[in-house]
Amino acid sequence: RKNAINVVDEQSRDLTEKERYVRDSAERLKKYEQREKEEEKYHRLKNAEVTSALDMQVMYKKSEAECKENVRRQEEMEKRQQKTLSEEEERQKQEQARQEKYLHGREMLEANGKRQAECKAAKDIERQKDKVLLTYLLEKENKEVKNEKLKKEREKQMSIAFINDVQEDN
Repeated sequence: RKNAINVVDEQSRDLTEKERYVRDSAERLKKYEQREKEEEKYHRLKNAEVTSALDMQVMYKKSEAECKENVRRQEEMEKRQQKTLSEEEERQKQEQARQEKYLHGREMLEANGKRQAECKAAKDIERQKDKVLLTYLLEKENKEVKNEKLKKEREKQMSIAFINDVQEDN
């Protein structure tokens, strides 16, 4: 009878280790989710920075539009004053260089935005895959622990029934 009780106690200890493992797995999942929240907060901040940069770009475009209007007025004045052909050519070269710089900056900003969106999408997909896998593994482990618990409980009941049968026979 003492052997049967020792077996039941040993099985209870094994079960406690399994429960500890499940609890540790749940804590790892919480830490993983916390890390995800921090990354999401980081991305929100980055998005705010990008939004701010875009707002600055809008202000820049408004400023640029005003500059273009001023340049147009200046061109009209220059035509009225009948500036020389060389001065007009120089002004056109400068305007073209400025427009090229503006277009280059705009292309760089668009490319950067696309790259950030692609990176975020890839990270979101990876996080979702990891979360699904961890959830599956945790559910599987919980199921195994429950099955092990039920098995040990049945064995305990069978041991007790066996001990009672032996005692009744004596």
